Amino acid sequence: MRTTIFHFSAAAFAFVATTAIAGGQDQPMVAGSLTSGATAGEQNAAPYFDRTGGPSGAGAVVGTAEVSGIIEAAERERYDLGESVYITLPAGANASPGDEFFTYLLDTARDNRGQVVIPTGVLQVVKAGVGPEATTARIVQEFGNVRLRQGVLPLPAAVAASPTPPSPVDDGIVTHVEWVSDDAVLPGVQYYVALAASEHDGVHVGDRFTIYRPPTHVGEGTTVLPEVEIAVVQVVRVTARGSTALVIDQTQPAIRPGVAARLSAKAP
Repeated sequence: MRTTIFHFSAAAFAFVATTAIAGGQDQPMVAGSLTSGATAGEQNAAPYFDRTGGPSGAGAVVGTAEVSGIIEAAERERYDLGESVYITLPAGANASPGDEFFTYLLDTARDNRGQVVIPTGVLQVVKAGVGPEATTARIVQEFGNVRLRQGVLPLPAAVAASPTPPSPVDDGIVTHVEWVSDDAVLPGVQYYVALAASEHDGVHVGDRFTIYRPPTHVGEGTTVLPEVEIAVVQVVRVTARGSTALVIDQTQPAIRPGVAARLSAKAP
């Protein structure tokens, strides 16, 4: 049975991966553009490839502003929606009340590809720190677990949806799935996937790829099994290292790293 959706709930995802913190002195950058066909929450939650070690110049979550009589603040490492936390700002960044940042963790490094940055939540600044003082921010969105020592970067502005749908194309570029959110065995609609195709291949936000099984020979004979469509995904972020897409239509439960994907519709 085919399942198709056009609206997603990215906040429902729970990502589990190894936490790592990026260092460095370079100006922090949020790589890639965000799709005009996704909600702000889906854009904010979209994982993406960055360099091994994560984004340079990132800030970090350094503690909680909530003091408990039962558990000392310094002993808590997981924080809740609505909780106020202390952060250090990314290199070169300034903060005023109301400014937004996102927290993230890093997935395992991929050879020659870098690491996937997995957003875990959105923070809104309550009080900017002065001098060496940490900045106070409130957790206003969660996509996973916001934890002590996770990285902090400026939140990119959401892009409004385009009224023009992608146009079908023939003989689009062929790539493959590089990564699947949550290392899911049977990912389906609403899951993020990372494709190897990048901005260098002309991929743009809003493009759609068809994930498929290529024609396959049966044994050593001449019989060939025809191509089978597995799913359709829509690109929500593009970087120099790859692209991130949401599964919007699935025919077969066979989305996994290494499976082929072909550009099937081009964004305006």
